[in-house]
Amino acid sequence: MPDYTTTGLLQKIYRRGWMAQAQVATQDDDVLAVATGELRLDLAELLKGARQEYLVFTETVTTTDGTYTVPERALAGTLRSVHRVSGSDLLPLTRLELDNRYGGLPGTVFGYYLEGSKLVFTPAGSNGTFRVSYQLSPAELTTAFMRITAKGATTLSGTVPSAWTGAITVDIQSGKPGFDPRALSLAATVTNSTTLTFGSGVIPAAVVVGDYVALTGTCAIPECPVELHEYLALRACAVLQATTNGPNAANLKALADEGRTKISNLLTPRTGDARIVVPRYGPGRRVW
Repeated sequence: MPDYTTTGLLQKIYRRGWMAQAQVATQDDDVLAVATGELRLDLAELLKGARQEYLVFTETVTTTDGTYTVPERALAGTLRSVHRVSGSDLLPLTRLELDNRYGGLPGTVFGYYLEGSKLVFTPAGSNGTFRVSYQLSPAELTTAFMRITAKGATTLSGTVPSAWTGAITVDIQSGKPGFDPRALSLAATVTNSTTLTFGSGVIPAAVVVGDYVALTGTCAIPECPVELHEYLALRACAVLQATTNGPNAANLKALADEGRTKISNLLTPRTGDARIVVPRYGPGRRVW
């Protein structure tokens, strides 16, 4: 079975660079830091530019002060969409410029404006339940993770990294290609060397055996399509060789540039062309 984790990625990097792990002057953590940088700078730009909804994460929030703080993991602090939840309906909200932030009927949320890292719903003081979607900035690659081997109502079992103790906050990631996040920022307690304990109802139903747990902001598997893992290894090799004046620097850069073109062709389209559908009896339509 292929090893998609950072352990497998490190082996790809060493093979791609025609170098033995023992010959690398830097440690594994330093190599993964380089790979994380390429993942965030190069691959994230490719994924976002494809406009095919890669790494999109959606959360439902209820506000109490009329504002919503853009999540730390939102790529470049941007949001994909904002909707107000009204019963079973999702009503799209319009982004307003600061000069147009006033108006509307009191108590009826019709839009929002940006103020630093916050969304401020308008009219002022408007609250409610909102569905917010945003593209995730790829998490930091780490070798400290736990593969889930058993799932209970409030527990996840596996081999807990020795550095994890007491109360921790974790992210859970699918172990299957896509490698999408199952949940972010869950509070957990290290019960023993094989068990993490969560509060009642905290573990999402989507979490299954074979998924991975890592500290919040880190991940066991690069958060990108599996075909990009080889490209990521190639990019990391090229950077490592260039920064250390390695003998293969020029060749690896040429291969990485060629790989970028191939990857761009793979990413889009994922399905047929997306279309905007206007509801037959919704806003923008008239019933005659």
